[in-house]
Amino acid sequence: MGQELSYIIVECGSKTARLQLDSFPILIGRDPANSIAIDDDEASRFHLKIKKRLSTHIVHDLNSKNGTLLNGKRISNTVLKNNDILTIGKTRLTFFCTVSIEQSIASQLLEGKEVRFEHYTRISVQQLCSKGEASIDERAMQALCLKMTRIYSIDLLASKIIIYAKKQMPNCAGATFSLWDEEHQQLVVAAQRYWRGNHARSSKALVQVISRRCAILASNKNMQVVILPVLLFAKVPIAMLQLQFHTRQDLTMLATIQLLLQRIVSHIEMLSRRNAMQRWSISMVNSIAKIIEEKDTYTMGHSQRVSNYVAGIAATLGLDDDTTHNLKASALCHDVGKVGIPDSILKKGGMLDHDEYEEMKLHPVLGADIVSHLPNAKSFVSGIMYHHERWDGTGYPDGLEGESIPFFARIIAVADSFDAMISGRSYSGFMHPKDAVAKLAQSKDIYDPEILAAFVKAYRNDLINLKSDTVVKKL
Repeated sequence: MGQELSYIIVECGSKTARLQLDSFPILIGRDPANSIAIDDDEASRFHLKIKKRLSTHIVHDLNSKNGTLLNGKRISNTVLKNNDILTIGKTRLTFFCTVSIEQSIASQLLEGKEVRFEHYTRISVQQLCSKGEASIDERAMQALCLKMTRIYSIDLLASKIIIYAKKQMPNCAGATFSLWDEEHQQLVVAAQRYWRGNHARSSKALVQVISRRCAILASNKNMQVVILPVLLFAKVPIAMLQLQFHTRQDLTMLATIQLLLQRIVSHIEMLSRRNAMQRWSISMVNSIAKIIEEKDTYTMGHSQRVSNYVAGIAATLGLDDDTTHNLKASALCHDVGKVGIPDSILKKGGMLDHDEYEEMKLHPVLGADIVSHLPNAKSFVSGIMYHHERWDGTGYPDGLEGESIPFFARIIAVADSFDAMISGRSYSGFMHPKDAVAKLAQSKDIYDPEILAAFVKAYRNDLINLKSDTVVKKL
């Protein structure tokens, strides 16, 4: 792989010098006896020292008069990373290692594969975009960007970007578009096509490629891999597009791809943040469902089963994926308000008296209030608030009837009642699923007839999953 080479770029006034660091420790200061002597009256005679331990570089301030700043913060002793900037008085020192990118590509790009790249070429993002500006059809690019920014699914957007890249470079053997997960410090694949091997996932692969604002071409006799960074404000990494080839390519064809990424970067960032919030919401929804079932062990698995049932109804009704995901989330949380019901009522073995029943009827309102603080709550809270309303207006909390009852609530009402019948939670005790379906089918005055018909059809087509193993994966 070659010897690691580390450098310091010294900038003082109008003077700039690039110096190789080859004999450690490196002393820097005003005194001529230093390894690097700087002409700066605000620097101490012996200002700082750079040490090396294995492949790690460490900077140590030598109790200097004005101190040493690392990326704007005063330090005494810390690790130096690629592209770090040290400030001594009026002097700016930029540290970097030339081999770190190659090490990262070789060890992380195709992790677990015995692949050795022989050549690494840095491609300036600015140069790519300037070439793209000169060669593209501006009207076509504006139309494409407008089309891309009207996509509100990050997975779909990632797929469209890959399709566009494939169109621009037909010989592309595989492509993957990944988002940077700040919490777990890794890349998460949003979309891919025909990719062979693993993808760059580590912080090294991302930081080393993107921190220099450049694309990377890694190649050997069998393969080329191009990595294009997606930068917010031209410096903040948020994503990466990787393209795989088995033949040599004309890199100028990357220009329009990089230009597209640059122009829609704000939209990518917005969808990425929304995706992160949705992941958090998913975690909260599943946690909430577990909390209620820990509180009321009699209904253990009930919320999960209801979420299963509504998925079968949704499939029969032909609902799209996003609507189905929101419906399942609503079903999973439909009884969460029971956390606010006293245990003496929730766990009572016998029939509830009038006051206790009135207290129990508060759980839909309590549940809706609890989940209303979650991101995207508006898309599924109606099923929680109104799942005890009835088609004939005899339900609660608001006595809604017919189609004035929200759509999600009408579906959950059927699924909830079905599970109550077959799990022994209804007054009639345990019922066989076939008997419960038959009983529900005769209740068109209580439930939406169209939803009932879809439920019966879903049951007959084995779309009603009786297992309680549902976990919401997307909101």
